[in-house]
Amino acid sequence: MRLKIGKNEVIADYEKQKLTDKKEAEKVFSESKGKDAVIKNITKKEYKQSAPVPFNITSLQTEAYRLFGYSPKQTLNIAQELYTKAYISYPRTSSEKLPESINNRAIVQALQKSVKYKKLAENVLKTGMKPNEGKRSDPAHEAIHPTVQPPARTLTGPRGRLYDLVCRRYLAVFAEDARRESMKLDLQVGKHMYNVTGRRTIEKGWMEYYGPYARYDEIVFPEMKIGDKIPVKKLDLLSKETSPPPRFSQASIIKEMEKRELGTRATRAGILDTLYNRDYIVDKSIRVTNLGMKTADTLKKYVPDFVDEKLTRKFEKEIEKIIEGKMKKDKILKQAKTAVAKISADFKNNEEKIGKALSESIVTTQDEKITLGKCPDCDGELKILYSPFSKKKFVGCSSYNRCAKCGFTKKACKCKCPICGKEKGKCECSWKDKVWTPKCQRGYPLPGMASFQKLNRICDKCKTPMIRVVRKGKRPFNMCLAIDCETKKDWAKPGEKKIKPKKMAKKAVKKVAKKK
Repeated sequence: MRLKIGKNEVIADYEKQKLTDKKEAEKVFSESKGKDAVIKNITKKEYKQSAPVPFNITSLQTEAYRLFGYSPKQTLNIAQELYTKAYISYPRTSSEKLPESINNRAIVQALQKSVKYKKLAENVLKTGMKPNEGKRSDPAHEAIHPTVQPPARTLTGPRGRLYDLVCRRYLAVFAEDARRESMKLDLQVGKHMYNVTGRRTIEKGWMEYYGPYARYDEIVFPEMKIGDKIPVKKLDLLSKETSPPPRFSQASIIKEMEKRELGTRATRAGILDTLYNRDYIVDKSIRVTNLGMKTADTLKKYVPDFVDEKLTRKFEKEIEKIIEGKMKKDKILKQAKTAVAKISADFKNNEEKIGKALSESIVTTQDEKITLGKCPDCDGELKILYSPFSKKKFVGCSSYNRCAKCGFTKKACKCKCPICGKEKGKCECSWKDKVWTPKCQRGYPLPGMASFQKLNRICDKCKTPMIRVVRKGKRPFNMCLAIDCETKKDWAKPGEKKIKPKKMAKKAVKKVAKKK
């Protein structure tokens, strides 16, 4: 049920949340339709929201992904760069502790010199300087924090954003709890009860220090009293089946790996990156490819120890014990040697079976990766292809290598030469190279020095597939394939001559067809 309360449009839920009987649901819907909601009870509750704990590498990666969309690998690389310049502490840590030995007061005093953090740092120095710490610890390193040597100049771009996030989180852990209030309204519509809850912040506390990165989740209701009527904007009767659990994101999969004790704080981002690079997984909302699924099933069948979580977890824990001095390395190395020898033997004995099982899925996954959608001119498919002549990638139709007359490929074509009348192979004038007519010549140029990801959607304007363009050192962007699309009318650089998209598109397609 949708209501307008003050400036907020909110959704009120039926008191039973879910109804399993369709007839009962339809009865409630009909008896509630067309009636106003009347406030029967108001419950206010004040509560405290604790300050956050300091960053470790997992929580930093998770927060950077939520706020900026940075992949765990990207966050780790930026954090490592900030560390090498001595702007932040060692990032590859699992600790959520800020011990007195790091001299927190000196760090806050150093941040006080920055105009950006001056006021916040002054307020922190007036407190007891007691950080809100988490449970996790690391025998080798403390939690991630800024150092006593902040940058001489203001950092910009990804480095600036991540450094600001680390500084604000560090200052926030010393701040007071935020005070908030919830207001629950029990509403009667006809004979039936619904409820909705609003929240507001009374005192910001640590939220003021965390600034734009704090989650407020504010739904502020005006002052109301029992008996007030609220107009119902819309009443929905929803029929839902049990939803599957949500897919992992890059941030949540890192958390899950930490929870299962798979990999280390230094290797988890790299493992995830490898899975993407080898096409085992795709998309931000992680989806396992045919190759990824087949690889997992095949290895589980022929080399079970290689994908055994328990074995991986065992060695990870024992390595930690070696670091802590609780275990000797010789014993672990002997166990590891035995395990690796068995895994290697399993691979060797089953390499032919593994190869056969994976070969088909490799081809399928690669083809799926480069296929963008249906060709607008024929029944072929648009694919990302590579031209050995121009040394560039482009999008072409899969029907290009098929004869316009018979529809077969060049090798299978049985058409007679239009010049000498002889069949292909017996022709002496090489007609197949000179007068070959492709079934379809649809093609689109692509930006150079870039990699491409399909987005599985089409442009609203030109109806061509959308792709994501990723270039090293530059921000990725989304684009459609058509050069003459109106979404690209402002793409010319300042001072350049105006682009004539249609002419450019025709010229580019002819150029691609000619080189092919």
